[in-house]
Amino acid sequence: MVDAAPAAGCSQFDDADEDMAEPQAEEQQEPEDPAAVEAQRQNAWYKECFLAMTEAQRNRLEAYNRSNLQKKTMKKVLQELTGLTLNDRFVIAMSSITKMFVGELIETARQIAAHEGHSGALLPSHIRQAHAALSDDSRGRHAGAKPLRLR
Repeated sequence: MVDAAPAAGCSQFDDADEDMAEPQAEEQQEPEDPAAVEAQRQNAWYKECFLAMTEAQRNRLEAYNRSNLQKKTMKKVLQELTGLTLNDRFVIAMSSITKMFVGELIETARQIAAHEGHSGALLPSHIRQAHAALSDDSRGRHAGAKPLRLR
């Protein structure tokens, strides 16, 4: 009987050498940017949520993303309310906050309409009830705070 020598790369020692080489290869790779990793995680979460939505919810989300408040109009309204000269960054921030509030108002109004068994377009009563509900929530969070009075 002739003992055949193992083929190159097939000995038990070659396997051990390969195992040791792998961690070194991993160490040589540059670490990923934490911001990029976070962006990928958020993107995956967004896709998962989007796929879980109904068609009506997707349409509402797309309409929300397309909507915007005109900066010129917002600036005019805010200056009228405050009597101050406002910079563009403040107007953009207030536009964002306003858009989020309107989105929350509409979502609450839809929940109220669904609770009442109403389907279709929202009624003014749904929006009034949603505004009252959101106002009650904010009073609860800021108990004792005086209401803001502008000019």
